Amino acid sequence: GISSLEDAPRFSAIVNGLESEFPDQTLLISSGDNYIPGPFLFAGSDPSLADVLGNPSAGRADIALMNAIGFDASALGNHEFDLGTNFVATVLAADGDYPGAQFPYLSANLDVSTDSNLAPLVVPDGQPPQPNSIAKSVIFELDGEFVGVVGATTPLLDTISSPGDVTIIPPDPEDFDALAAEIQTAVDELTAQGVNKII
Repeated sequence: GISSLEDAPRFSAIVNGLESEFPDQTLLISSGDNYIPGPFLFAGSDPSLADVLGNPSAGRADIALMNAIGFDASALGNHEFDLGTNFVATVLAADGDYPGAQFPYLSANLDVSTDSNLAPLVVPDGQPPQPNSIAKSVIFELDGEFVGVVGATTPLLDTISSPGDVTIIPPDPEDFDALAAEIQTAVDELTAQGVNKII
C-alpha cells in the first residue's frame, strides 16, 4: 500500500543489516499477499515509471520492490489471485524490459498447470530457484548446505479470491488432514533428495 513508500526502505535496511551479519546464510521468504488491489497497485501502470519498471503495468511496482530488496522466494497468497490468474501472470512473468518476479512463487497444494494463464510459469519441483516461475518447492544452497522451501496456500482460496482454473488441494477446504498430507508429499520429495533442512 501507500505506506510502502516509507516502509520499504526501512525493511530493506533491516534485510541489509541481517545479510551483512550472515552473508551466506540468509534466505528472505515472503508468505504471499505481496500485492493487494488498491491505489499503490494501480500506480504501477503510470507511464512515468517506465525507467524503473521497463514496461509499466498494475502490480509491477510491488514486484520491483521485492526484486530490489532481494526476496528469494514467496508463497502464493490469496490476494495474488484477487484480480484473476491473467493478472498473476502479467505480474510474475517477464514482459519486454520488465523482468518480472526474480524469485519463484511456491505452493504445494495448488496445481496451477490446470490454468491456461499460469501453466507456462510452472517449473519442476525441488530444483534450484528460477525467476518468473511457480513450483511446489525449491532447493537453495547456502554455505554448502541444501535448504528446501515448500509453499502452501489457504485452501479457502476459491471462496475468498479468484483462482480461475487453478486446482486447489484438497477439494474440501476444511479437510486439514488432507492439506497436511499434500504438503507432506512435497516435503518427502525433498527429503528423498537428501535435503534435511526444510522451511
